[in-house]
Amino acid sequence: MLPTQGLQFAFVERKDERTKKPAHAPSTPPHRSGSAVLDVHRLQLHTVLETNVSEHDITVERFWRVLRTLEPCDAALFLQFVWARCRLPKYLPTKFKLRLTGSLGAVDALLPTAQTCFFLMKLPRYSSEHVMRARLLLAIRETTTMDADVRLRTGFD
Repeated sequence: MLPTQGLQFAFVERKDERTKKPAHAPSTPPHRSGSAVLDVHRLQLHTVLETNVSEHDITVERFWRVLRTLEPCDAALFLQFVWARCRLPKYLPTKFKLRLTGSLGAVDALLPTAQTCFFLMKLPRYSSEHVMRARLLLAIRETTTMDADVRLRTGFD
């Protein structure tokens, strides 16, 4: 006979006497680092433009204007798209990299792409701010997670 046979175990949930909540329950929601509102100016200061592009390039200027007009939920989706996080932390551990692709206007049908590991976005040189906004919103709203890429390529669920 095992020593535990015939014994009854009672699991008692401890409660915090002050709040009457289970003792393991956190008293406040988990801490989220960073502001819920995207500070575009701060992101701009922590950006590296790749492929020898000036900050005065028309595509770069359009990009910052478009980013400033995003609703907070779309701004969070943008960060999720380019960095797999929905907020900018107080201290950025790495710079945002912006790489322009294609020639001006010849890429209007393409969507921007991102590499979240490198906090990098490849942005086509769209012909107008309107086209850029539409393509960026489509990309950030229709991208679910990084894991979806793996499932599509490998067939794993």
